[in-house]
Amino acid sequence: MRNILRKYTSLSFTFSLVFFLAIGIIHCTKQPKRAESNKKTLSFNGREGKRLFIHYCAPCHGEDAEGSGRYFPSYIEPQPPDFINSEYLKETNENVMFRAIKFGSKALGKSNYSPSYDETLRDEEIRYIIEYLKFLKMSKDEES
Repeated sequence: MRNILRKYTSLSFTFSLVFFLAIGIIHCTKQPKRAESNKKTLSFNGREGKRLFIHYCAPCHGEDAEGSGRYFPSYIEPQPPDFINSEYLKETNENVMFRAIKFGSKALGKSNYSPSYDETLRDEEIRYIIEYLKFLKMSKDEES
């Protein structure tokens, strides 16, 4: 009886070992999925827009462009717009966004909190920022 039990235990252990080794080998040989394969990549203009946005705009609008920047306390009205989770980018055309950045939001009849970047940013750089914001919005919409 002991021999049968010992043989059964030995076979059971051997089978378990072979099974888990096989699973491990199969798992290790699978090609990893490319996380970025379905996502669009940011162009050079968009990357430059991101750099400029983080430097000039993120202190108020937040690095995620959701209106939660560190320099803009929550009790001040109006709050910076949430470019990502709102309909702002869908409802606002690029010309309006361009003018808001270039001349400040006051030039559009809005608050005077957002300054003019007319003498700070070239027109091309403003377009880079807009491209980056559109990329962020598109990426967020694809996640939803």
